[in-house]
Amino acid sequence: MKKFILILLIIVIPIIFIDNIQDYFYGLRVKNHLKELEKKVSEKDLIKFLRERFIDKRGLIISEIRNNKPSNYSLLESYGELMEYALQKKEQKLFDILLRNIKKYFLSQEGYLYWRINRKTLRPDNATALIDSLRILYNLVSAYENFRKEEYLKEAQKIADGILKYNTFREYFLDTYDGTSKKKIFKISLFYLDLEKIKKISLYLPEFKKYYSSAKNILEGYTKTHSPFFPKEYDYISKKYIFTENINILEQVLIALNMENKKNIDNFLNFNNMELYKNGKIYSYYHLKGEKIVNNEDPTIYSLISRLYMKMENKKKALETLKLIQRFENKKGIGDFENMNFYVFTQLETLLTLSMMEKRGYVNE
Repeated sequence: MKKFILILLIIVIPIIFIDNIQDYFYGLRVKNHLKELEKKVSEKDLIKFLRERFIDKRGLIISEIRNNKPSNYSLLESYGELMEYALQKKEQKLFDILLRNIKKYFLSQEGYLYWRINRKTLRPDNATALIDSLRILYNLVSAYENFRKEEYLKEAQKIADGILKYNTFREYFLDTYDGTSKKKIFKISLFYLDLEKIKKISLYLPEFKKYYSSAKNILEGYTKTHSPFFPKEYDYISKKYIFTENINILEQVLIALNMENKKNIDNFLNFNNMELYKNGKIYSYYHLKGEKIVNNEDPTIYSLISRLYMKMENKKKALETLKLIQRFENKKGIGDFENMNFYVFTQLETLLTLSMMEKRGYVNE
């Protein structure tokens, strides 16, 4: 028995060692590609901050830094954002390395994508988040569109199969699937329903067309109220939209960005215009009736609202709103430098906004 264990250790330990070395090699590649990207783009300082503070030795993306200490978690969301940015910059090699890490660390044996992993133990939180899986799928079909590599469509089909099996019922999308309890959650958060991305996916994967139609109906089908805010989610069991008393403005901006009918966002945009006019800022949370319930701001909100103004083709307001992020900038990153708290979501969404603006000629005029 002891001899068998010894032989097993002799076989297994080198395999683990080689696997770790390979992981660290790919981690270096992620950092090196980001370093090369710094030389090419106008948002080089933000890329450097991301590379130095949020990429670990395996190339996993750290979710946040609190009190100057990196979190143990890595989010699928972050990969989707950085992959989308890589596509905007035509950086195929960086895209491919990020895809490699997703397949290795986030793809379950059952075919669905984990929303989060512990980057130290590499153990996943065994559940999906539709919004994150859809972004990965969107990036894969966009990569095929950009680079005409058939492998991207094959990978897209695998991810699509997982979404259709675990994050849908009938012709509807579902928020999440819990892999531990083996249960689907029969509701959908409206900020998950990015119609533009779903429409692009359906061009290459026609089975998604019916989900685009149902998503559009749910997103834009609620009864308008006197509140400037949107419902948070739709419950399939009760067949009702759910409003919460405490309104998360970040989620609200994402819902507004998801809308195809621009008239649907007028009241919400007017509310933000009024807050900026009266207070020079937009708070993170409000009561459903419109009163603020916290004093703190989230700089990501300004980045996303800038995109709303771009959507409305209001260049002046888009640039003015983006400038509000400068209050949170120091040492080239964005966040709370007094307490040393930073979110990778903020860095990545701002990178995407800056890239979109530059593409439209809004920046560096």
